[in-house]
Amino acid sequence: MRTALIAAANDGHFSLLEELLLSVRAAAPPGGLDQIDLCVLDLGLTAEQQTRIDHLADQRVIPGWDVDFPGREDMPGWFRAMTARPFLPNHFPDYDVYLWLDADTWVQDFFAIELLIRAGSDYGLGIVPEIDRSYGSLYGMGNARANAEACYKEAFGEDVGERLTALPLLNSGVLAISARSGVWAAWREILRRALSQTSHKLVEQASLNLAIYQGGLGVHYLPSICNWLCVLGPPRIDPVRKLYVEPYLPFATLGILHLTALTHATVDTFTTTGQPITTSLRYKDLDVLRALL
Repeated sequence: MRTALIAAANDGHFSLLEELLLSVRAAAPPGGLDQIDLCVLDLGLTAEQQTRIDHLADQRVIPGWDVDFPGREDMPGWFRAMTARPFLPNHFPDYDVYLWLDADTWVQDFFAIELLIRAGSDYGLGIVPEIDRSYGSLYGMGNARANAEACYKEAFGEDVGERLTALPLLNSGVLAISARSGVWAAWREILRRALSQTSHKLVEQASLNLAIYQGGLGVHYLPSICNWLCVLGPPRIDPVRKLYVEPYLPFATLGILHLTALTHATVDTFTTTGQPITTSLRYKDLDVLRALL
């Protein structure tokens, strides 16, 4: 079974993409990448950046626009990642599973990659709901749900928007889909309709959520440690294992950290023994953090 692990970036997000690819290679056990190709959607990398990525990735593709929609000519180049995502088999053909990771993620433990691939292969789609007892969004903090609601209503109208807002948000930044899944066709069709109404930055995620919640598609929900949204719940640090873990007992190891708004910030958090610590969550700063522990 062959898997395409795909990420995307332009020149402004190159460092994140490079860190992600380095983290995958570092986390993989011996032989762990034998059936996985690292693939990149090039959204505007410089020539120097392309050379560096080509040393880390197996394939690099410059995508066009996969969907026509009003105002497309005025959209930034990075938005092609949104329109390309439901068409990944067209850009990287002949794989059995397509595993997508946003460039602002990095892999700490390879178990998350293995679970995603298994979920996509065995059940059609593996995805992580934005639900965890540690997430402030469950307790009325933050604006993630408000942003999703705005996109839903712009794309699908008030009634559908309200129904979707009441359901768990399924994060499209980390997912795995079988090449045979009906998700692809449903996602494409809904995205086309949605883009005729809005070019909201969450439109492809909103379209995938509607495709899934309409029913009839195989889906397997994975735990939050497979796509940890750091902005919703800053992770703790295990000073013995020198790993990022969930904030509450049993302090399970995080497989994939998803930085979102924290890519250029430090966070105030704690070790599992209660020691306060301020740190960057970037992969490139991991060795600095470990030296402090």
